Amino acid sequence: MKPLKVTERELSPLSGYLALLTAVILVVLSIAGVVLTAMLSSRTGITILGLSIGAFSSIMFTLIFAIWIAVTFLFCSLKIIQPVEARVFTLFGKYYGTIKKA
Repeated sequence: MKPLKVTERELSPLSGYLALLTAVILVVLSIAGVVLTAMLSSRTGITILGLSIGAFSSIMFTLIFAIWIAVTFLFCSLKIIQPVEARVFTLFGKYYGTIKKA
């Protein structure tokens, strides 16, 4: 079997501060959404956007759960690269590039 020839591609990613700030804001907003939805779900006879409070609460909790999954991926995607190391990015065995800059 012949070895595969792979040419090195250097990636230059964006700063992670924007992703970190976005993730923290989403966490705060989702916690506020859980608190607000829990407070509203104790009331009866209220309709929000034409939905009963039970349907609205179900939709909100589903949306908040989806936000938590997205935030988990955001936090997991942040990588710190020290000055003397590099990261190789692959997906399902396919090489995408190497990050060498700190």
